[in-house]
Amino acid sequence: MTSKMTLNSWLYLALSDLPQPVQLRLETEYRAHLLDSDTPDDVRGVLGDPAEVNAQLSKLYGSAELWSKWQQPQRNWTLFVHIFLAGMTLLGGWRVWHSEGENMGQLLGPLMVLLFSGVIWGWTSRLPLAKRQLLRSTWTVSAIYVAQWLSWMMEWWIGQGTPDMPMTIVYPLICLVYFRGTLRNYLRLDRTLRLVGTRN
Repeated sequence: MTSKMTLNSWLYLALSDLPQPVQLRLETEYRAHLLDSDTPDDVRGVLGDPAEVNAQLSKLYGSAELWSKWQQPQRNWTLFVHIFLAGMTLLGGWRVWHSEGENMGQLLGPLMVLLFSGVIWGWTSRLPLAKRQLLRSTWTVSAIYVAQWLSWMMEWWIGQGTPDMPMTIVYPLICLVYFRGTLRNYLRLDRTLRLVGTRN
């Protein structure tokens, strides 16, 4: 990392997998710079030279080198959490399937969730940062609920049981609540990127 680091490159580092308070702090700081600038469409006019951008972001994160070293373990941890959740979902479905007389409805739900997860992660790999995080985060927090809901629907569809109707209705509502929170974070991140002239 050198003083020649561009603002766009910094943003992709700074806004990747950061907690919400830090994103808000970034947004507030860059909004102030934007309002004070005579050329809001010019990134250099908003924040000055790349060395100044480096200095500003270093105040938030210590140094570029430390931030880079911290970022990789965070990504590894995120990957571990996703793999762990997928494994537990599949294991839970298998145990229920085995204990309830090999009820296919209990096994198909988790399998479909894993299939959908692969499709979603592959499809979003080329999307811009904010949209990619929106779709992946929404799916991650909803996957367990979707698995259970699909299992109930499969039971009902193949005639091997009657789904718990109140919970069948509640689970999609829980997913919508998660989606609402994730959507707010996406809109905030997208607005921050647009404020400083980054196409997203």
